[in-house]
Amino acid sequence: MQSLAGQARSSGEPQYSYASCCCCCCRRRRRRCCRSNTGFWPYNLVPCGKFADDPRPESPPPRIPTPPPVRPSGRPGRRIVLPKRYRDESAAPPPPAEIPELPPNPEPTVVEPEATTAPRWFKTAPNSYGLYKVFPHAPTRDPDQCISLDDLCISSDLLVPDKISDVMLTVPTAPWFPFLNATVARLMTWFHLGANLKSLAELDALVEDVLLQEDFDVAHLRNFSAARENKRLDDTLASNIDDSASAPDGWKTASIKIKLPASKHCVAEQDAPVFEVSGLMYRPLLDVMIEAFQSPMFEEYHTTPFEYRWDPSHNPNDPDIPLDPADVPVDEHGLPELPEGHQVVYGEIYTSSRMLKAHNELPKAATTPHLETIIAAYMFCASLWPLYTFFGNLSKYTRAKPTANAGFHQAYFPSLPDSLKDFYREKFGVTVSADVWAHLKRELMHGIWDLLLTPEFIHAYVHGIVIKCYDGIERLVFPRFFTYGADYPEKVLLATIKYFGGCPCPRCFVEKDQISQMGTKADMRRRQNIREDTPWYRKTIETARRWIFERGYLVAGAAINRMLKPTSLVPTRNAFSKLAEYGFNFFTMFVPDFLHEVELGGWKSLFLHLIRILHAYSPVSVDKLNERFRNIPTFGRSTIRRFHANVSDMKKPAARDFEDVLQLGAQARHFLKTTCEAYTTYELPQEQNRRARRQASKNSKSAANSTATPISKARKTWNINTYKWHSFPDYPDAVVDVGTTESYSTVLGELAHCAAKRAYARTNKRNFERQIAAHERRKRLLRRIKQRMNATSQSKPSNTPSLAPQHKEQRSKTAENLAPTHDALPRTPPRQRYHISESKRTWLHAMDLPDDFPDDEALQTFIPDLKSHLLSRLLGIAYSGDETQYSDQDLADVNIVRDRLYTHKILRVNYTTYDLRRDEDTINTRSHPDIMVFAHEDDDDSTAHPYWYARVVGIFHAEVRHVGPKSKNTLKVHRMNFLWVRWFGRDTSHRAGWLAKRLHRVGFLHASNPDLSAFGFLDPAEVVRAAHLIPAFHYGRTSELLGPSIARHFDAENHEDYEYYYVNQIVDRDMFMRYIGKGIGHRDTAASLAEDAGEGTTADEDDEMDIDPPVSVVQQGGDLRTGDEFEGSDGEGSEDSGSENHSGSDESSEDGERSSDEEGEEENGPEPTDDDLLDSAGLADF
Repeated sequence: MQSLAGQARSSGEPQYSYASCCCCCCRRRRRRCCRSNTGFWPYNLVPCGKFADDPRPESPPPRIPTPPPVRPSGRPGRRIVLPKRYRDESAAPPPPAEIPELPPNPEPTVVEPEATTAPRWFKTAPNSYGLYKVFPHAPTRDPDQCISLDDLCISSDLLVPDKISDVMLTVPTAPWFPFLNATVARLMTWFHLGANLKSLAELDALVEDVLLQEDFDVAHLRNFSAARENKRLDDTLASNIDDSASAPDGWKTASIKIKLPASKHCVAEQDAPVFEVSGLMYRPLLDVMIEAFQSPMFEEYHTTPFEYRWDPSHNPNDPDIPLDPADVPVDEHGLPELPEGHQVVYGEIYTSSRMLKAHNELPKAATTPHLETIIAAYMFCASLWPLYTFFGNLSKYTRAKPTANAGFHQAYFPSLPDSLKDFYREKFGVTVSADVWAHLKRELMHGIWDLLLTPEFIHAYVHGIVIKCYDGIERLVFPRFFTYGADYPEKVLLATIKYFGGCPCPRCFVEKDQISQMGTKADMRRRQNIREDTPWYRKTIETARRWIFERGYLVAGAAINRMLKPTSLVPTRNAFSKLAEYGFNFFTMFVPDFLHEVELGGWKSLFLHLIRILHAYSPVSVDKLNERFRNIPTFGRSTIRRFHANVSDMKKPAARDFEDVLQLGAQARHFLKTTCEAYTTYELPQEQNRRARRQASKNSKSAANSTATPISKARKTWNINTYKWHSFPDYPDAVVDVGTTESYSTVLGELAHCAAKRAYARTNKRNFERQIAAHERRKRLLRRIKQRMNATSQSKPSNTPSLAPQHKEQRSKTAENLAPTHDALPRTPPRQRYHISESKRTWLHAMDLPDDFPDDEALQTFIPDLKSHLLSRLLGIAYSGDETQYSDQDLADVNIVRDRLYTHKILRVNYTTYDLRRDEDTINTRSHPDIMVFAHEDDDDSTAHPYWYARVVGIFHAEVRHVGPKSKNTLKVHRMNFLWVRWFGRDTSHRAGWLAKRLHRVGFLHASNPDLSAFGFLDPAEVVRAAHLIPAFHYGRTSELLGPSIARHFDAENHEDYEYYYVNQIVDRDMFMRYIGKGIGHRDTAASLAEDAGEGTTADEDDEMDIDPPVSVVQQGGDLRTGDEFEGSDGEGSEDSGSENHSGSDESSEDGERSSDEEGEEENGPEPTDDDLLDSAGLADF
């Protein structure tokens, strides 16, 4: 195969080569290649005075910068400056507010009326990321003051110490009360708080938490009876365990009385027959609120709402903080107007617009003016049974953890018993119709809520209730309802509207036949006509009920429908209307539900119809679809999971399956009018089978038609006239109003429901509601007992030494050692940049590799490339995208001790997410080997891509000694971690990017051409994140890029590679924000995002995707670190930083400074707006 340079020499044309200079653009652009029939080749060649086979000079000449191109307008084009070093900064906690110390219960002070002033807003200093808080007044407490980096960690593999609450022991009883001793208390705690099915982990917990505790005494277990200890716990009041005497913790039982209507049965409603539904178990709303504010969880409650703001231009190194003038205008919430360039950050309930509005509307003149007035933000979540209560004062990151136990069981709703049908037939002589049965279901639901909304709760809603909180300070708490997370059937039940009626939305009056116009301007105007709990609404319901009872009209008859059908109302009094006179509109509670409306709603229906189209096109294509999904690699712990054997069958699919399958929506109406109309689609086989089973079940109940009749396939089309599709545009407004969707998604209720199911398994299935309530109360009390015992016990550090595996002198097979299967890695400290095991169990002999595999193209330059990489790091030369070329003598001065390369199974890479959390990716050469690093393209490259992609072939560490005249310490032995990678090249002939609405396409470089550097070595500190690359199945596999090789141990089949891969830049939210470039946590890792829309499109064109280039980072010289330090630091220019775990640390000093070349800079056009961004992503209609 002849190179392009060779072809030029033979033809007498100007000669080009990849000559000596490692920084020339022909080498640097090897990751950005165009596709040819012979593999991946650079398409930009630099004229050079030497031929390709000339010897390379010892010292490469400096590269002359290319002048910026000139636009047609005559202005110089924008210069793309990419970061030359990945800088990882740990997530910064939210900026705390300085709180003055207050006495537990301050005495009221007399203030003269003329001296009173309105409370003034309060602003915190920005944190290192430019985030700051603006309060409507100075807060009395800020839970963010106690937040550390450990609290921001997400991954379970991060080394975070167990958090023990500082429990205040205010009750003069033993910490194990009501049990007689600590042994029994620990044993009962292990039994009730553990899992139902005992596993090895549960056995370990029994040993660690019970048997090995200092207070364990086997003598205390003589005559032990679990039933007696359960009764002892059930008979104990919560006030005897902690100082919360005002918080009743018991469950109550009640019955709901329902008035029965009947056609032509004319009687006043108060005289109508009554059916009593028993079995309701509930806790009063105020009891749950009091318990929550008196529990240790209150330490994390936000009592003063605030607005979260971001200053993108904030410089943490500038000590000067701009001050707002005293007369700055304020907005509707009493906060200063948003400064120019600043942005509001939405996420939590307590930072939402609704919370600020509710806080400002609290009564100004309370009966006890010395008490702080705060809001208890109720958030309900249910799947009809049971009802869960959360509080929005707590961060969503804590509420989303089932182990936090932030949800409270509020009520167990009974259902209508079958005896009601007999009672109805006995009273009226007719069978209950379907309309009446649906009406009675609504009556039962609102009868339950009418019982929960007691006069005491309404009094607290209006005047507040004094609660002595967990910190010992009394506060005046006002309960407020913020969200009610539910699926659509429950929403219409609670909103008292007809199920998918003419106006199916519980929030607005959009008609059903107008839903397909979702996203249009007319649709946006219709959404402004929202539902309200007005006197007209309540009067209409009362009139309809009077006609039903006193005139004997049908519940869903013509007369009632003429009155209620235009707005899809039903004749049921809404229990939440009891709060209407106090300004509460219950329709605002029903927020969008991402789980049921998107993942199991719109995306599921679209995916179903796509499979129908495949069936209509060719049944073989369905099998091919299943095969491709089975071959899609996983990503992360649960981001992209392994798909079902046949994804088209969708047997018991979870919401995450549809989220993984379809993560980017198309323009629905265009798809419906073009693609869908081109195919005649029928129901899927599984849909036909389900319909056949329903018909058979219906026939079996009918004696008239008991014979089975064959069922043919029914015609099926894609229907977008559904409420779930209509709800999509409601999400942006909901985020501003009540925070981001994960804060109120029904996922919280589904996770909490798992605990209820486990409790159900421990019952005898008779009267299980009462038994589940008893289990729930025991768990609450035992958690408090456990906290008290942990607070009084002294935790002992473990002195057990870690046993390093015995080193084996005998070397195993090279291919197996390259990707070892056994390499234990403990949890990673969150401040470290990366983490590699210290094990020396498996190793390769460096010098034997090329000899053992002489025909392996991946090993042809293995030793020179490795030593060049190590020498550059030893000399403190920053990585620039290519290895610096050295003389043979320079490489000979790099000595690998005993020629051993120690191999490892996994590499963990820590990173800061866009929302300032700390997470990590696990790189495994056998399962998750693909990574992304910042690109190092030329400054004048108009088609630059922000990242390069590579596949990790091996994870190594070696002990290296540098000798010779350039060495700073010839005796020091450095431990150096490095990755052996196989580079991908980007296919620039493929139209990709936001404008093209296509994922970028990459493929492996051709290994037979040494100038392309298909293989190389990389410092683990350069890795930004793991990458998710999806094979381009359409183009198949090839063996031309690399022959049989030990470097191909992932996704290998017959020594072949996939021709292309697609870069999944929307695999998760953090990855999406890295390509959009607006992530707050990505401040120091922002890359140029000038994406090409295809071949021939350059960054010089003034399109809406152009953004300002980032500030370039200038590398400054520094001394090479010595001692026990090694490479892997987050800071620039610090190649060898100390760490005990042989991984990166972000506590390095600032070795670099930022500089901006302002000379010759011209205005690059306006920043893209949100509308431009949506349009470029194909979501303009949304």
